[in-house]
Amino acid sequence: MTKKFMNLLSKWNVMAIALVAMMSVGLSSCDKSDDDDSDYNQITVTNNGTYTLQRFRIVFLNSSREKLTDKDLGTLAPGDKVSATIPTSAYEFYMATYLGNNWYFSPYYSVSYSNLKLSDAEVGEWTTN
Repeated sequence: MTKKFMNLLSKWNVMAIALVAMMSVGLSSCDKSDDDDSDYNQITVTNNGTYTLQRFRIVFLNSSREKLTDKDLGTLAPGDKVSATIPTSAYEFYMATYLGNNWYFSPYYSVSYSNLKLSDAEVGEWTTN
């Protein structure tokens, strides 16, 4: 009887260890991956083009298109990445850069677009003043 009880007990130990291991895997899969660049409190912009974007800015607006903040992020060289924290009540944003003695402005983007990768073609479509 004792041997049968010990055999049953060892099976329960294996089951308990397996359950804990499965839960650990499940919990770690909910963690944010290092490869995931998205952060729901920030806008991240990567310059995938060849232009160096000087005086690069992200301007956040509320739902009435009133300016909330204007973040000057400096120079955004090719391959560089910058981030700006989304202010409370921000609804959308646009980007601006200074090229060839002119300011260029992107279209308006919803703050739900939190990870943008700019190409030369996209920047080439921005409007100027």
